[in-house]
Amino acid sequence: MEKFITIGGKTFELVVLQQGGVTGVYRGNGEYVRVGEPASISRHLEVHTMMENAGYPVAALLDSGTLGDKAYFIEKSLGDKSIGDNFEEDWQTNGAISEEHFRELLQVVLQYAEAQMTTHTTQGPPSELASGIFLGELCKELPGLARKIQSRFDEASERLSAFPFVLSHGDFNPRNLFAAGVIDLEHFFQAPFGFDLVTALIHIDLHPDDRSYEFYARYRYSNEQKRRYFLMLDKLAAKYQLPVISAYAADLAFLRAVWSTARMHKWPKIQKWRYDLLIQTYFS
Repeated sequence: MEKFITIGGKTFELVVLQQGGVTGVYRGNGEYVRVGEPASISRHLEVHTMMENAGYPVAALLDSGTLGDKAYFIEKSLGDKSIGDNFEEDWQTNGAISEEHFRELLQVVLQYAEAQMTTHTTQGPPSELASGIFLGELCKELPGLARKIQSRFDEASERLSAFPFVLSHGDFNPRNLFAAGVIDLEHFFQAPFGFDLVTALIHIDLHPDDRSYEFYARYRYSNEQKRRYFLMLDKLAAKYQLPVISAYAADLAFLRAVWSTARMHKWPKIQKWRYDLLIQTYFS
């Protein structure tokens, strides 16, 4: 990917490569461009449009087209700092997430969850959920635990059949959340209602405090914030006559742990840490 591209007389600078380097995200003046293989960009654009039409808080699509043998689309920027960025600054300054920024999280999660319920379907095949969380990849990485991992997944999937399946982000963590909405939609798949919502809370628990790791915790929620968060989720579930989400938190957290532990070979130190955490939490 080139460091700079020009579209419609506007110049954009490469920010990050995704999907193994085949997709580039570029930043311009209040806009972002995603450039990649036409099939991938087309699928991403289709999902983004579907979500925008369903009322998900996603960035407004501004344009799309081709650039040489690549395809692209342009979306409006949702801001300079994510909610995760704000949490990190709060932690560095005061050692706690501020009430202002925690309320921003609650608001965007609630708006997102309400939109999710407009896309609900009956439970899809377990293989679809397994693929979405990279279960097969993790079983290959840990062959000695493959049967136990599969069994734990089967149990969780059965219990979570109490919830409808909804269009889910896959990596719904505060680094991908802004007060104005959600970014980075490339991991979307159908998952039980609650998967994304619990991810936003427990994602940080899959990071160590030790800064010598490739990824480490840059903030933590207080127990009171966790209590308030689950209270909001349970009230929302009750609104739609669903079971309380907090009662299924362990199963939803397991799905997130699988997603976060698989495919980490580029970062061997955190990979080993997450392997150990998975084994200690679920299989010891």
